[in-house]
Amino acid sequence: MKIPISRDPVRTMSVDPFRTMSIDPRKTMSIDPNRTSSIDPFRSSNISGRFVFDLERKPKAFSVTASDSVILLFDLNKDWFAFAVANNGGGYNQFNLDRRWIAFWVPSGLGNFNIFSLDRAWTSFTT
Repeated sequence: MKIPISRDPVRTMSVDPFRTMSIDPRKTMSIDPNRTSSIDPFRSSNISGRFVFDLERKPKAFSVTASDSVILLFDLNKDWFAFAVANNGGGYNQFNLDRRWIAFWVPSGLGNFNIFSLDRAWTSFTT
C-alpha cells in the first residue's frame, strides 16, 4: 500500500506539523496540553476522547481532540507522548515528540480508527 502524496507529511506541507506551526502542539499554545489545561485529560474532568488499545485489547493510551486537525496522545502514566495530525484522507498521521512520523490512523467506522506503523503493520485501534 502506497501512501498518497496528500497524506504524506514529508511531501505535503499542510499535514506536516513541523513546517505548519498551527498544527504543531509544541509551537501553538491552544493545542499544547502543557500550556492549556482544558485539553489535558488529567487536569480537566470535562474531556472526552478515545482509548487506544493494542491488538490484544489492552489499553495503552488515551487520545484527546485538541483541534479540528490535532489529536493528543497520553500514555497510561498520564504523560503526553505523541500527537496526530489530520492527513486529508479522513485519518491522521501520528508523530512522537521528537518530530518523527511513527504511525498513521485509518478510519474504521463509527468515529474510530485502526492504527498502523509506517511499515504498514496493524498495531492498535481506538474505541
